Amino acid sequence: MISLYQSGQGYEGLGMESEARHEYNLITADNSEYLAAQLRLIHLGFFNDQCASEADRGLELLKKHPKSGWIISDTAQCLHHAGRTREAYELMLKNWEYIEWDANEIYGMSCFASVVGEWTVAAEGVIRFMENDKEADPRTFLDGDLEPLWQHGAFGQMSEEVALSLGHPLFLETLIEVEKTTDEIPIDYLLRGRVPSMFRGYLVPDCESTLFGLSPRADISMRRDYLAWQRREFQRNLELAFKCHVNAEAFILNREFKNDSSQFEKATIAHQS
Repeated sequence: MISLYQSGQGYEGLGMESEARHEYNLITADNSEYLAAQLRLIHLGFFNDQCASEADRGLELLKKHPKSGWIISDTAQCLHHAGRTREAYELMLKNWEYIEWDANEIYGMSCFASVVGEWTVAAEGVIRFMENDKEADPRTFLDGDLEPLWQHGAFGQMSEEVALSLGHPLFLETLIEVEKTTDEIPIDYLLRGRVPSMFRGYLVPDCESTLFGLSPRADISMRRDYLAWQRREFQRNLELAFKCHVNAEAFILNREFKNDSSQFEKATIAHQS
């Protein structure tokens, strides 16, 4: 006999989020699959207006399972999507040792840090994500969460730590690689809110990745116009990110020359004395 959890997974596989949620909610606390079902409910909150209530579900679960990395990271994601990014950032920071820091977790933390203005964590996280990710991910330069970091690097007062990250050769290599992207780039729940209304009704979520893509039922004209909109957004962020790298390189070179000058002056004074 198929369990409620298996039934929920089946509905998820078919993209039937509401039906999956119904099955998971029927699983009671005395069931061995209860915690797994609760995790799926939190995960399903990533891409709809139930993210706030699912964040609260996660916070309640953490009272009983404080060392669960999955609950911590999924709850943080729901907090972020509910507009509570500072809480999400602090939750991850406070429970650093319990999280399995794979590419997705690193990327999420970078996004949280960027939104709350923690530039060093955001920039270092971007490089760590690029080191851990198997392929250059163009979503990095479309994601609205990272725009504050690109704005800071392009126009703000950069610190040495941020400059060393954004001036990293891997950052430039990734920029050059993703610039070739012509295909549609999946977007998250927050960026979906910025999509022009004419396209929004044609965006459908993937339950597993929780990202949105254009529905197959969108006609050729709709697809062309949506890709044109996405390309403009993507190109704007790419230009900002290139400017970040140029500024970071200039910062590093300037700092090195100043250090060299300082050492030269010290050596000269020592010789004269």
